[in-house]
Amino acid sequence: MAERGGGPEDVWQRMADACAECVHESGEAIALTYRSAAADRLVALQERMTAELAKVDTLVLLARSQFPHERVEPSPRAASDPMYQQLRRAVTDFATCRERITSVVTTMPTLAEPDLG
Repeated sequence: MAERGGGPEDVWQRMADACAECVHESGEAIALTYRSAAADRLVALQERMTAELAKVDTLVLLARSQFPHERVEPSPRAASDPMYQQLRRAVTDFATCRERITSVVTTMPTLAEPDLG
């Protein structure tokens, strides 16, 4: 995925990109459904995920300013920092939301399986 904040490719950017990819994949799944109240609720959830990306970007900037040389893996010092822990939780939370959205989408009528009855 392309870098979102214009920053270097580093451990921080990869975490932000993982969150953004979850938002993107959620949107792709939602786009496969018919317009309905349930789909509208999923869209609202995806919009909230999109808004939360700003917080992730802020954490990335703060983490990068404190630990600017974390390229492949975080150093033990960076990995024990609360900002890194918050970013790890964000990655997990975004992935969980994506999984829930796609799980719900699989139970809904999709454009690929129209109800012709």
